[in-house]
Amino acid sequence: MKQVFYTLLISLCFLLPAHTAQAQLFYRTVAAGNWNNVNTWQSATDAGFTVGLTTPVAVTPTSASNVITVSHSIIVTADVSIDQTVVNTGGVITINSGVTFTIANDVGTSELALANASATNLIIDGTLTLSASAELSSSSTVGVVVQFGNLGVLNLGSTALVSTRTDTQFTNPSGTASITLGSAANIKITNSGGVAGHFASNINFTFTAGSSSGFEFTGSLAMSTGFPVGLTTIPRLSTTNTSGLTINQSIAVSHSFQLNGNNLIVNSPNVFSISSGGTGDFGTGTVTGTGTVTISSGTIIFTRHADGFNLSPAATQTWWSNWTCRNLRFTSLRSNTLGRTSHVVRKQNTP
Repeated sequence: MKQVFYTLLISLCFLLPAHTAQAQLFYRTVAAGNWNNVNTWQSATDAGFTVGLTTPVAVTPTSASNVITVSHSIIVTADVSIDQTVVNTGGVITINSGVTFTIANDVGTSELALANASATNLIIDGTLTLSASAELSSSSTVGVVVQFGNLGVLNLGSTALVSTRTDTQFTNPSGTASITLGSAANIKITNSGGVAGHFASNINFTFTAGSSSGFEFTGSLAMSTGFPVGLTTIPRLSTTNTSGLTINQSIAVSHSFQLNGNNLIVNSPNVFSISSGGTGDFGTGTVTGTGTVTISSGTIIFTRHADGFNLSPAATQTWWSNWTCRNLRFTSLRSNTLGRTSHVVRKQNTP
């Protein structure tokens, strides 16, 4: 029995340093190749790759490693979990069909940062999974492309985040692909100016039933700029814009909408609606346009401020008649004078 115990103890003494060593190692690619090929990588114990430089590596990088830098074409041929990974100039990660590439959550960092400007950074032929609270980011890089293959899948775990820009393109040259958002998962799109990116129309979106997952728009932009074409219903939509969000395609929000004191512009003939049971918090924002805003058995909230809530169509437009509200709760209106015509509720121009 003692002999077995000492044998196990000695084995652990050999195993533990190996795991600890990998956790301390920084990795970078030195050649194109497979992720799990030791000849693809170089490792070091410092970020500048001046100490403990090793090529080929003893073990390939995983989520137990330090920062991983990809500057070559790397193919993921077997399931692996990683984090703290940057795709730099010249780099692209291809996830083969049938393979799952998991992004683990490393608190306080972007777990997969796409930084190869004006180029394809990621090809998803298999499955890319963001663990709960993990982040995929291209928010500081120009013209990043994420390409899906036929049946490629992007899974966002609970509270996971894809932080991207309007000039980031999510493409799918053929077949169909899918993006699934778990509870409270979020796709944040920041207006970066320049050429507008998009989600290809053959990428299907699935939201966890009853969840508050959805989209956040930052910076003045049109919904058709960067928003999935053909997507008609989302659980949550919020804005942190300096100027506003323009609705150029009809969309229904099933859980919650937050205008956060910004501008909402609904262009005809499109319809922006809050579904039954949903909440529309327009705050101190402004709603304009010639389109239609509909709330069906939901809740709408206006917040008091110096000028009151502002609905300001052009004088020649008949937008007022398209402001359709049913069974609503109004909070802290500047004026409590409401006019009703059939099922239409509208705020009068009274002080």
